[in-house]
Amino acid sequence: MAHLVPPSSRKGVAVLQPIYFTSSVFVENFKHDVHTLFQAFQHSVQSNNQLPFSTFKHIWVSNGWHWMHYRVLDPRSRLGLSSIALRIFLEYATDTDLPPITRVAALFAVYVFHGTQPNPDAPELARSTHIPISYDMLELLVNLPEEVNTPELAFLRPSTAHVLRACLRDQVFYILPHSSHSPQDPRHLPRFGLDRDEVVQSEPQPAPQNPDKRRKPTKAEKMRSAREATVQLTQWLGDGLGAGGNQHVEANIHSRLQQQTEEQRTVYQEDKVRMLQDIEQNSELLHNANQDTLAQVKRIQEDAARHGMEVGAPEVQGAGTRATALQRVEQAAGEWSHGKGGVLGFLEGSGLASKE
Repeated sequence: MAHLVPPSSRKGVAVLQPIYFTSSVFVENFKHDVHTLFQAFQHSVQSNNQLPFSTFKHIWVSNGWHWMHYRVLDPRSRLGLSSIALRIFLEYATDTDLPPITRVAALFAVYVFHGTQPNPDAPELARSTHIPISYDMLELLVNLPEEVNTPELAFLRPSTAHVLRACLRDQVFYILPHSSHSPQDPRHLPRFGLDRDEVVQSEPQPAPQNPDKRRKPTKAEKMRSAREATVQLTQWLGDGLGAGGNQHVEANIHSRLQQQTEEQRTVYQEDKVRMLQDIEQNSELLHNANQDTLAQVKRIQEDAARHGMEVGAPEVQGAGTRATALQRVEQAAGEWSHGKGGVLGFLEGSGLASKE
């Protein structure tokens, strides 16, 4: 009796081609999901304007966006999905016609999506290392903290500045020429579309005699556009494309963010002085708070010693020795009795004076 020999070849594995993510089938549905995500964030953060980034992360996870990195495992397809998703997020973040709160949500999406890419050793998954962005869109992104500098949206500014500063610190952006030169690939999204209302005809329809087609640029026009883009990008970098260009841009952007941080610190210091002035009217209450803090630190050190642990050992620096945490709290609490800042004055050096 003859036996059938099993086939020696394995079944083919279906792989989603990267070009799919540039089609209208994916882009339109992805934008619809993005719009739903941003609407949920806007509704939630306006009802509770505390910790906007934590609110966004909760909505991100509750809607299943954290599983998106595992939808595609093929390396080429993964990079295609990541590049298109980040590009769409950036389009929302730099669209000045959208409400500032929507643009902030898009910035959060860029940061979370890029920062949560899995990087396992086995199996190794492809991941995007940089985010392409034209320099004019980067300028709009850097100015986003100022867009929310209003009484109604002021609670968004600290988180927005922090996320933006983290992206610049990690150098995740890959700067491209001006967006007018269409430096992205593909030039526009979606790259091609599918007419859902198209009806299949039983007989082929004759092609139009004079189809209105967009003329493709010639090779000379492409070269001229590339030269113009290079010149504009060189001027924007300031020091040219040499060794100092990137440092110049980074220093310029960070100086603008640093100025925003200095303004926030000034407001904080003014609020702190005002609060201390109100507290000093009831000095007994603040004295009791200092003593309670000192008692808690002592209790922590006693519990640590009971378990054979050493907490706050003196740190030797040169010829001197820095006080332990307990010693500094004791000195700060004692200084309050002499009219100084006490425990609240740690940032101003309270408790660092050596004992007589």
